[in-house]
Amino acid sequence: MCGTWRHGSASRNLKYDLRTGCKAIEISANESTLSILGSITAKCTQSSSIPLNSKPLQNQSDFCVFWEPLLDLMIVEVNGKNHTLCKPEDLQENCCTNLSPGKQKNAGLYGIVNGSIHGDIITKNVMEKYTFEGQSINCKEKFCDEAISQTSRGANMIENVVMKSNTTGRVNLPCAQSTVIEMEEGFTGLQLTLPASGTEARNMIPSVYLPSCLKSATKSISKVVCTYYKDKNLFQGGPSDSTLLDDVVGLSVENEIIKNLPEPVIITFYHLPFPQVEQKATVRHLEALTFITAVGCAVSLVSCLVLFYWLCKRRIGKKNQTSLVHRGLVVAIFLLCLFFILTGPVANFGNKTACEITGSLLHYSLLSTLCWMAMEVFHTFLLVRKVFSSNIPPWVFYLGGFGLPALLVIILLSIGDIYGEKKIVPSENITGPYRMCWMLEGDKSLLAHYIINIGLLAVVVSSGAVMLFLVVKEIRNRPEWKKIHVSFLSIWGLTCLFGTMWGLGFLDFGPLSEAALFLFCIINSLQGFFLMLRYYALERMKKKDDSSSDGSSSASSKQHMLQTHEKS
Repeated sequence: MCGTWRHGSASRNLKYDLRTGCKAIEISANESTLSILGSITAKCTQSSSIPLNSKPLQNQSDFCVFWEPLLDLMIVEVNGKNHTLCKPEDLQENCCTNLSPGKQKNAGLYGIVNGSIHGDIITKNVMEKYTFEGQSINCKEKFCDEAISQTSRGANMIENVVMKSNTTGRVNLPCAQSTVIEMEEGFTGLQLTLPASGTEARNMIPSVYLPSCLKSATKSISKVVCTYYKDKNLFQGGPSDSTLLDDVVGLSVENEIIKNLPEPVIITFYHLPFPQVEQKATVRHLEALTFITAVGCAVSLVSCLVLFYWLCKRRIGKKNQTSLVHRGLVVAIFLLCLFFILTGPVANFGNKTACEITGSLLHYSLLSTLCWMAMEVFHTFLLVRKVFSSNIPPWVFYLGGFGLPALLVIILLSIGDIYGEKKIVPSENITGPYRMCWMLEGDKSLLAHYIINIGLLAVVVSSGAVMLFLVVKEIRNRPEWKKIHVSFLSIWGLTCLFGTMWGLGFLDFGPLSEAALFLFCIINSLQGFFLMLRYYALERMKKKDDSSSDGSSSASSKQHMLQTHEKS
């Protein structure tokens, strides 16, 4: 409480009589005496009178009464001079606080005017007496609640109040445990284990080494407070999945700013052995890889649209299984690139159902792309071996390219907890993970990933490698070999683009892992673009051969190697 004391010109006194308990406190004033009487302290019992020697102006003095129940501290300030009525003690468990205005008594000429609480005026009238009634509470719990609510300065509040307490040794609070040490003359350094709650194992409690240079050379005694926090809500940001340990240690030296120490303060933390600590895998250069893949997918999207138009235009008036397989692969790659671009924004949107649907569609597109690549490898093998008699119905290709992936995804959706938001953590910034809609990290999702995704990818990559070997074996002894090297390179490129280059994903280990990742993202995200270039190159070579052909067998063989149409 604060106010202005109107008094006479004679000598003045500050009278106080304080007792333990939690009843009420009276603040009164008359012509010569300002009185503080009551029963609100936890341990302090004081009764005395202090003469006030300051010379006020116009027979009035400004005063404030400060009460800190946690410290059992009471200070009265009169005309800028502090008078400590109750010195600080240990932090009190139970204390008298929440003082509320009670009975008031009016005065005539002398008394208290403009009485206020925390700046709020109670009354502007001249009052002889103010009465405030207290309430007994658990002060430590209330103080911790206030500190936690002040996330930007909660830890400072705790260390300041411990520093102000008239105690050394251990100080316990529900939200922190502190040790107060007085560094005296001749301090040579100290190794101490911080206090902790009874639930903490002794061998897991942090320790602190205080060097001798921490003590101020200009002071005979320097007080230092070491505080061990287990509630991370005291700090801005609160708990985070990206932190390795929950322990926080605070260190404060009384009235000192510590910097440029010749010997460091050493804080030692203990944690579980490595195999028992949950580790989150991180990805190096995640931002660059994501950007490269997104740009490549955008280019492939446009390329797939152009290529699909060319294939449909070529289809008019013809029945061509080669074009059918190409169209299926182009559609699958288009969907894969589209849903990959959408997966990040949908995950950041925060809708769980939408993310689950997007993740399942992305998985379907990937499986469909792998299936169509496998059929491209098989169909190209038939063309190279010149197996024209096979008449495979179109629905077989559609069933394998679109139907089988749909069946697998429907089965996984029926199992549940397979698709949703996945966080990929960059090694450069573990607090800012990349969110995407994909398969979760649970046991069921990992099992499905290894069996379906890795299994199908292994089949596509291995079949592509086997086919390349068979093609070389088939045509190496032909007389047209030297004349059809362009065709061979085209078939080899087809095999790589339709499966072999996805095998780079298996090289994500060792010193070449980063190079393999970048090549994987660049080549496979641009797969639609490469397909368009290949088709364009084949068409140009075919037109060139048609214009220069004289009907020779070599020209005919070259044309078959470039683009062979099956009868359907």
